[in-house]
Amino acid sequence: MRGQGERNVAIVYAALVYLGFVIYGSLVPLDFRPVPWEQAVARFGDIPYLNLGIASRADWVANILLFIPLAFFWNAVLAPRRSVAGGIMVSLLLMAGCVALSIGIEFSQIFFPPRTVSLNDILAEAIGTLLGVLLWWAAGRRFTRWLPGWLSTGLNGGWPGRLLYTYLVGLFAYSLLPLDLTLSPVEIFHKWREGRVMLIPFGYQFANLAQAIYGLLSDVAIWVPAGLLYRIHNRARSQVRLWLVLVAAAALLEGLQLFVYSRVSDVTDIFTAGVGAALGIWMARHAGQAEISAQRDTVSQSVIWFAATLAWIAVLMTVFWYPFDFRTDGGFVRERLALFGKVPFETYYYGTEFRAATELLHKLLFFMPLGALLALALRPLRHCASIALVLLPLLYWVVVRGAATDNLTELLRDGGSVVASGWLALYLLVVGLAGAIAGRLLARRCTLPWGWMTFIVAGSLPLGYGLFSAATESMIVKYGQVFSATQFLFSPDRGHYASGIHLLVRYAVFQIGLTALVMLTQYPFWRSRADATPDVARPGKARSNPPSSPAR
Repeated sequence: MRGQGERNVAIVYAALVYLGFVIYGSLVPLDFRPVPWEQAVARFGDIPYLNLGIASRADWVANILLFIPLAFFWNAVLAPRRSVAGGIMVSLLLMAGCVALSIGIEFSQIFFPPRTVSLNDILAEAIGTLLGVLLWWAAGRRFTRWLPGWLSTGLNGGWPGRLLYTYLVGLFAYSLLPLDLTLSPVEIFHKWREGRVMLIPFGYQFANLAQAIYGLLSDVAIWVPAGLLYRIHNRARSQVRLWLVLVAAAALLEGLQLFVYSRVSDVTDIFTAGVGAALGIWMARHAGQAEISAQRDTVSQSVIWFAATLAWIAVLMTVFWYPFDFRTDGGFVRERLALFGKVPFETYYYGTEFRAATELLHKLLFFMPLGALLALALRPLRHCASIALVLLPLLYWVVVRGAATDNLTELLRDGGSVVASGWLALYLLVVGLAGAIAGRLLARRCTLPWGWMTFIVAGSLPLGYGLFSAATESMIVKYGQVFSATQFLFSPDRGHYASGIHLLVRYAVFQIGLTALVMLTQYPFWRSRADATPDVARPGKARSNPPSSPAR
């Protein structure tokens, strides 16, 4: 019964979330423009049917695919358990409801330009509804029996295989976007003539070396999870056989991309997939040797995860700041800051479905490792972090919004905006984390603690300075002078504001002192834990065994 309850709740949530996604995605960018009712009805009465070329074929297929999960999920929610006649009635009513929803969305789009209203969308979404209902009748019952196992599977269950198949389905679906499908030999010939069929490995010409490295490494990286999960799921099978299956899957994917007009079919992707799959299989093979129990919360782990977090932040900065053509003029900065006022995913509307999916996956896949690394790095402080997240809104209201004087808030960017306060909170988090780990190193009396502590403090300095600068005001006009908040705080007096290397040195001394203060306050806590906890054998070192008792 518990599995059935989990199944029902999961399906209801999925149906509601997906319904919200369909409505929201159909009205973005949410730019409501009032139209008289009579005029709106008249315009909807003249709704056109558009002749679609190959460029619009993707939009047609996307609308079909949009309503398939909608009909499937809601059929799963509403369908009776045993009655076939009742199930047919529910499906018919559901089809009518989905078509009515499609018509309602198209009518609402009249009030939300620049959305395009056409009969094509209604027809495509009706086809998607029909396919979703048919899919439910073909596989819906098996899906509802399979779902509880997916939700309740444990570490020793089949989660690697299920995750693998989910990943491969997502990879194939993304690789076939933007779904401008073609079976015409003439169109495929034109695709080849336009250079989108590459039969010579590594023959694609990149704009520069950086793009070439990024493109090849990305193609390798997307097949690493497949190799990793496939090896974990099939430990008894030959590694070579697993690798050949994944390479065959990559070759099949490139073959299918031949029939997607705007995608490039490149033999190079088969080679990079082979490298990524081999790397994933190798990682899975050696993961058991390096596996560390979650209960062994050692100092070395904290240091490693903190260092890995800083390294990944550096990778993100490199990827998202490339090609590093920074601009600091006020007009450009104000234009960029205005983008924060737009509704979520609005910019994705002004482009193709492929671009929207690419940008979404780009952000998700790059920031998911950061979240995992932060979770591991902050594991020793997880309880404090939870309390801090609860208290942050209250502290912000008391300290910033309820302040009796602006002597503090004038030092924060934009008078203490939520964004600036968020940067300041991240700064304090970085300093606190560095100090806590340093205090733990000192308390555990590990080998070469000062070397590790120096590495941690030095690694946190550039990140801390960047966060502190983002949180504080860069230009303050006061006392007849113009200075920054950093200069105001770290200068010897109001008549001599430090700048350049002198300012950086003063700031570094401040952050090192603050980190040392956190380290000293954390030291007694970690010392007490070290004294109360028996030593845990470190990986690679055997624990000394007591002398064996004489045999009896």
